[in-house]
Formats: sequence, structure tokens, C-alpha cells
Amino acid sequence: MRLFSISGKTPLERLIRMLAMLLVVALVGWAFWQNNRNMLERIYADKPLWDETGKLEPQLRAYAKDFSRTMRESFGIDARVRIRKSAVSRPEPVQGRLFLGISPEERQVVFVAPPEWDPEKARELQDYLEHKHFERHWDKNWQTGLKSALVLIWNQQRDRGASLEQAMDENAPLLDETGSLDEQTRSFVMRFAEALERDFAQKAVVRIFSDKIIVPDLDNQTMFLGIAPKTRQVIVSFPPIMRRALGADFERELMTRHFDEYFASGDWPLGLKTALIQIWQTLAGEELK
Repeated sequence: MRLFSISGKTPLERLIRMLAMLLVVALVGWAFWQNNRNMLERIYADKPLWDETGKLEPQLRAYAKDFSRTMRESFGIDARVRIRKSAVSRPEPVQGRLFLGISPEERQVVFVAPPEWDPEKARELQDYLEHKHFERHWDKNWQTGLKSALVLIWNQQRDRGASLEQAMDENAPLLDETGSLDEQTRSFVMRFAEALERDFAQKAVVRIFSDKIIVPDLDNQTMFLGIAPKTRQVIVSFPPIMRRALGADFERELMTRHFDEYFASGDWPLGLKTALIQIWQTLAGEELK
């Protein structure tokens, strides 16, 4: 046990030597911990997901990994999600890289968008995620906040013309993955959706897909119009009350013939607008105001 004995000529000298030894042990322990942490950071540096806390539920872990994969495959974005035990350091922006870091213990969020994103929208999204989005989730379930944050990021990247409010709403009337719709057409679609809900208590969901059409879950008061210009595919689904009012052949006409000439000319946005005009005029018997 002499290895751990403290020698000294006076009690004060022994106390000072003991404190110095404890300080050395503490410094060595801290250096070891820091080295391990740095090593883990290097190991996980290029991974899409690193959960340092080990608390992420398996289902959400898989969801976060799938988010990163689809961001890379669909948009060429290297999305990295970090769940840290302590404060999150803000990385420098890197071309083609998105960073979302969360520290539940510190109640801290760090979001860094790729520098090529629209600066105004990137700042708006950063401010919302870092200062507002998680506030209602910290005391309940921050993992729910993480999932909805990933959905929000995906929606805004999927439809770059959408506002933050529209991207926050998975049931927004319009999402355009192609980015092809001009503001005038977008505005017309939104007016159609507002009028349909106001006058007929029916909702409209219009989706423009860059690849294949994915039909969302719909209730019996929601119409769906999905267009995939690349594959020249159209899917239309009307709720019962609209189907009865429009007639059985109306839905079939929109899916099989209406868009043919517009796909051929490359002006499918005009085909979308004329389809909504026909729907409204058949329902209301007048022009959309």
C-alpha cells in the first residue's frame, strides 16, 4: 500500500501532495474521457445517425436513418442527425450537408442547412427548429419532436416553393416535389382548396410528384389529385359527396384523357388548372371567385 501513501515533513505538505495527486488523477481521467469522446466523434463523423444518449427508440432510430437515406437519394443531401449528452457544437456549413443536433439534457437544438439552400428559408427554418419547435416537447417526449422536425425538413425540401407553415402541415392542400409550379398556379390551387372547404365542406389535397405517385390516407371528405409529370401518371380520388355531384365518368376522364394533351405539350400545370376549373364549375355552376 506504500504506492498510495503520501509522504511529507508536515501535515500541510502531505495535504498539498495528496491534493496534487488527486488533481493529476482527475486530469488523467478527464483526458481519457475526452479522448474516448473524440474517438467516438471520429468513428461516427460520417454516420447519418449518432445517438450518444442511447435513448432513441428503435422505431425512431430506423425512421431517422431512412430520413437520411431518402434525403441523399432524392436530393443529394448528406443529412446527419446527432443526439448528444451534452451541449451540441455548431459545425461549419458544408456544401450538400444538413446537420440537426439535439441535446435533451441541455434542451438545445442546432440546425445547419446546406449553404446552397435559399438563405431566407434556411434562416426561417433554423430559427423555428432551434427556438420554437421543441419547446412543447421537452417536458413530454422530445423524440416526438425529433420525428416531426424530420417531417418538416423533408416537406420543405420536397416542395421548395412551400412556406414554412405549409411544410409544417402534412395535410397541406399543395405540395410540389418538382418545383415546377409558378406562383400564379400555386395561388390558384390554394384558392380552389379554400373555396371547396368553405362552400362544400370538402378538402383538397394536390400533390405533384417527381417520380411515382403515393396516395396518402384520405378520409371521406377529402379529394386527392396526384400528378407525376415524369411518368405521365395521374390519380384522382373524390369523396362520396363529390363523386355523386360530378358523375361517375368525371373521375375517369381526368385520369385517362384530360391530361394527355398537356403532357404532350409539356404544359401540365395548365392541365392542373383547367382540371380544377372543371371540377369547380361542375360543382358550383359558376367560375371560381
